[in-house]
Amino acid sequence: MTSLTLLQPGRKPRRWLAETRSADLDWLTCTAARDGSSEALYAVGERILTENQAVGYEPSRWQANGYRGWHSDGVRCGVRNDGTLLSLSGLKCREEWKQAVAASENCSRLDVAVDVHLDSEVPSLARDCYESLFHVPPGNGRPAKRSLILNSDGGSTLYIGSRVSERFARLYDKGIEQRTSAPGKWWRFELELKGGRASTQAAGLVSAIDHRASCVATVADYFQQKAMLVIPFCSRLLICNESREATTDARRLHWLSHQVRSTVLELTRSVGRQRVLEALGLLTSAVRDT
Repeated sequence: MTSLTLLQPGRKPRRWLAETRSADLDWLTCTAARDGSSEALYAVGERILTENQAVGYEPSRWQANGYRGWHSDGVRCGVRNDGTLLSLSGLKCREEWKQAVAASENCSRLDVAVDVHLDSEVPSLARDCYESLFHVPPGNGRPAKRSLILNSDGGSTLYIGSRVSERFARLYDKGIEQRTSAPGKWWRFELELKGGRASTQAAGLVSAIDHRASCVATVADYFQQKAMLVIPFCSRLLICNESREATTDARRLHWLSHQVRSTVLELTRSVGRQRVLEALGLLTSAVRDT
C-alpha cells in the first residue's frame, strides 16, 4: 500500500497509508453549433433519454441559459437558435462521455473525480489540508482561495479556488456522504474544469491509452501544486469510480414496482391471475415454481 502525503513547509511531511482505487469523469457539458454536429450531439442525448425511459425514468421538460429540451436520470439535452447542449452526470457521464465528446464541437465543463481509501480513519484530512493551505508558497503571488465546511454528521468538505475560474477543486468525505464507510476512510478528490481547460482535457482523455490514469494525473497535479497534498497512484488497482447507483436490473425492477405493478394488480382483480400470467408469457414458469 502506498501513502497519501501532506507536505508541510518547514515541518515533517504527514503520511497516511492509502490507495487510489478509482477515477473517472463525473460531469460533462458539451455543445455543438454547426449543422451535422449539432444534430449528432442531440441524437446522443435523445438515445440516452430513450434508454432511460425504457427502464422507468420518464423525461421532464428542462431549460437553462436559453436551451430548451429534456432531462432525466443523469442527462440534460436541449437546443437553442445557435446549437445543441448535452450535459451528463454520474453513471451516465462515465458510460457515455466518449460518444458525447466525439459528437460535440466544444466541452465547456468537465469534472474529474478520484477516490482514495485510507488504511486508518483520518476524519481531519480536509481540515488538515485547509490549514496547510495558509503555508503553501503561492505560485502567482496570491494564495489559493479556500473554504472549509464541517457537517453535523461528521463529514467535511474543502473547496479550493473560485467557482467562476477555469479550475475549482473539492475534497470531501465520500464515505460519510454515501453512508458506507467510517469517517475519514474514503475521500473523494474532484477537479471541476471549465472553458479552454475543459476542452483541452476532454480531447486528451479521448486520445489517452487509459483515460482513468489521466484523470488521476490531472487531479493529483492540481492538489500537489495548490495544496501540497500528494495522491498515491497504482494503475493495477484503478477501476471506474465507485458508486451506489442502481444497476440496470435494479432500475428495471424499480420501473416494474412503481409504474407497472398497479396495472397488473388491477388486471388480476378484474380478469384473474391466470389470464394476466398468460398475457405476460409467465404462466408455465409460474406454475412450475408453485
